[in-house]
Amino acid sequence: MSPGDWAVVVAATVLVSAPVGVLLTWPVWRRGSGRRLVPALLALHTGVVVVVGTIGIAAAVRSWQLVERDDQEEAAAALLDVSRIDGDRALYALLVLLLVAVTGLLALLLAQATRFAAGDDPGGRTIACAVLGLEIGVSGLGLAQLA
Repeated sequence: MSPGDWAVVVAATVLVSAPVGVLLTWPVWRRGSGRRLVPALLALHTGVVVVVGTIGIAAAVRSWQLVERDDQEEAAAALLDVSRIDGDRALYALLVLLLVAVTGLLALLLAQATRFAAGDDPGGRTIACAVLGLEIGVSGLGLAQLA
């Protein structure tokens, strides 16, 4: 895929993730506190986690289905090339369970951090800052790996 294609994919992910994040953190927006920047950032991250996690789960389920098909069947159209060498169905079942757990826990953590960031409790705001710091650290590590 060309860089332009990836830019479209990223833009579509952000456009879909923003409403999902707002819906998952709706009590923050309904309450109408004065703080908006950090809760909006954390809500967007919540939506991105849910959308990307859902895409990953769907890819794992489809790969699982393709591995289980009979060798004599006609090849199915797929975005991912999957063969018997890639693993057995137990591997994909484990991958689906792992992705569901990780996606759910990360979405819960980010949604709660969004609520803490919009609140008045200093302890909750400290936790929201720690979550943002952890995100920045992981992002920095990823950028360092790319460099």
